[in-house]
Formats: sequence, structure tokens, C-alpha cells
Amino acid sequence: MTCKNCGNALGNEQAICPFCGSFLDASQISTWKKELQTEKSKMRPVLLSERYGMSPIKYERQNAKLQTKLIVILVIMVLLVFVFLGVVFIIF
Repeated sequence: MTCKNCGNALGNEQAICPFCGSFLDASQISTWKKELQTEKSKMRPVLLSERYGMSPIKYERQNAKLQTKLIVILVIMVLLVFVFLGVVFIIF
């Protein structure tokens, strides 16, 4: 956008010309507001992983294999106890 008074280029966030000090016209203000709204609607937060090219972190349960092993051992022990108790009750 350019100033109508002096013709110098204006930045996106300037409502007053830094060169001559004149204010924007009503038509310039309306287009300025529309441009700001469209820029804000396009904005979204940029993740650090996107900015620096890092791969996303995957959170996994590290003890899942250990837990399954412990459950299998526990089930086998319970079955052995039931078999032992069954053998003991059959003998006596």
C-alpha cells in the first residue's frame, strides 16, 4: 500500500505515513483492516519440529514387553500351584 499524499510505500502495520505524517484515507483504512484480518486468519503456530526439521517424538511404553513376560510367568505359577494342590489333595 502507498501513501496518497507522498506516494511512499507503507508497511502492513502502519496507519500513519512515516515519511510525511499523513493519516490513511477511509478507503485505505478499510483495505488495511481487511488485509490484517486475512493475514491473521492465515497465521497458525509453527511447531519447533517444523521450524528446525526435527522428526516428531513417539512416546511408547517401554515396559510393555516386561509386563507381558511377568503376566505369563504369574499365570504359569498360578497354574503350577493349582496342579500341586490338586496332586496333594488326590494323594491325601
